[in-house]
Amino acid sequence: MSIVQTPDFETYRNALIAYIKTQPGFEDYNFEGSTLNILADILAYNTQQNAWNVNMAFSEMFMDTSLLRESIISHAQLLGYYPSSNKSAQAKIRITLTGTPNAVVLIPKGFEFNGKGRASQTLRFSTKATTTVTLSGAGTATVELDLLEGPLKQYKYAVNATNALKQVLPIPQMDLTTALVRIYSNVSDIVGATWFKFDSLFEIDNTTKVYWLYETLNNSYQIQFGDNNFGKKPENGNIVTIDYVLSSGSVGNGAKQFSQKSTLSGVSMSIVTLTPGVGGADKETAEEIKNRAPLNYSIQNRAVTVNDYKIMIQNFFADISAISVWGGEDNKPVPYYGRVFFSIKPITKSRLSDIEIFNIKSFLKERQVLTNQIEYTHPELIDVILNIKCWLKNNSITTGAVDSAIKLAVVNYGASEANDFNAELKYSKLIEAIDDASDVIDHNLTDIRLGYSLYANFNEPYPYTIQFDNAIIPGTLYCDKVLYRNMDSIIKDDSLGKVSIYRSVGGNIVKVIDVGTIDYSIGLVTLPSFTPEYDGSDYLRFTCTPVEYSIKAQNNKLLNLLAENIVITFPEE
Repeated sequence: MSIVQTPDFETYRNALIAYIKTQPGFEDYNFEGSTLNILADILAYNTQQNAWNVNMAFSEMFMDTSLLRESIISHAQLLGYYPSSNKSAQAKIRITLTGTPNAVVLIPKGFEFNGKGRASQTLRFSTKATTTVTLSGAGTATVELDLLEGPLKQYKYAVNATNALKQVLPIPQMDLTTALVRIYSNVSDIVGATWFKFDSLFEIDNTTKVYWLYETLNNSYQIQFGDNNFGKKPENGNIVTIDYVLSSGSVGNGAKQFSQKSTLSGVSMSIVTLTPGVGGADKETAEEIKNRAPLNYSIQNRAVTVNDYKIMIQNFFADISAISVWGGEDNKPVPYYGRVFFSIKPITKSRLSDIEIFNIKSFLKERQVLTNQIEYTHPELIDVILNIKCWLKNNSITTGAVDSAIKLAVVNYGASEANDFNAELKYSKLIEAIDDASDVIDHNLTDIRLGYSLYANFNEPYPYTIQFDNAIIPGTLYCDKVLYRNMDSIIKDDSLGKVSIYRSVGGNIVKVIDVGTIDYSIGLVTLPSFTPEYDGSDYLRFTCTPVEYSIKAQNNKLLNLLAENIVITFPEE
């Protein structure tokens, strides 16, 4: 029979017919329209189905080629990786209670509030812990509460011979990070014992009260206990309860306008949102599991190197557009040995909330091998300001259309080539992107300046550092608007390393006071005790000219190419 290398129906059918024709009596047999032709079709179809099933079965044996989520999860677990579940968004509110003077008010864990989601849908949020509040003599009290998106639920079952080791929990939207497991000796026991989630077998003996909780078949979860060798095994007749939050995942992000859902007897309540819903995430997709499981295996669930920290943060936290992690020895401008720094550019907002930062740092501290201090720094933007002179081949397209095409090309170039930490804007590629923006462009001449927005503590002395991360030309640092001693002024350097405030007096630019220094080699501006006055602006805008037009960003810096920072002119020949 012919060798078949593709699971194609016609290929199988032609191979079968070719084989039959090699048999005596069938050399010149006409298969078209004959009964034997139908039999060849049936055999070819059966062969194709068997080949497809065998191919799929073998594909599911390897993570890279698996298609079924159950297979991918099984392979991941063999690598010690357990995919994350839905994760509830967290929020913080401040409530003011009014009631009987000196009364004690108990706000139980799971007390519910309604929040408005981004699509104006109503979402349920629950308190993370029980809070006791004593009203003042005037009958009021104010307290801050941490909330989790979703109602507090409980799953309960009795232990028997078949489920003593494992029990399936058919709860697809369960947030595993909120699970609280208690085991009671019998139905009359009202105290019970808390068991703890464990990720490994280290430091476990036959009396350790631990459990493992992970995803299993059919979009469900499974809880597993010890076998009296590794971990204590529950006894028949024990009662297992699992308290958890039913999560909507990323839907809870951005929720605000909280209102009371549950009631407190004899007490009224007013609510102020301190932190809208943040940190909600959907369970990992099959592709995300494929990508993350091998990386997680390589770091063995511990953080030692900078790359280990980066992988663990990406596995734990979903709202990441870009991430940078660096050791304290590489920190600029001052090294801090014994520290690890990280910075995250979120997808859904401009910066992380305090809640998210605290959760990530707590997660890392439990897994780092060395006792490094973990520091977070918000991303800082270095604006790339372009002044483009563009010469055209002809006037077949209006300059307005060319202007729009160039700005779109530059913004797209920035998004694809420079939209990450530690990115580099390559001048030659930028020039090429501008030239390719329209067929009528002959060539261009582009100058670059760098911009930095300093959000100052107005009217208060404070030390500031501005890092452009690139060598800059002396005499080009400039801030065109600052209010000092109630007079409009400017800030610039003197080309010798001093930064000063100047103002116009009688048509002459006069120095008022020195406010700092500048290191031209690294683009570092230091203002040790700077006190700008508030003039209605949100920030002070500093610009400078770099020595080289290939611009780099380091550590927590991001290059920012915006259409509003592009000026285009069309010189006439």
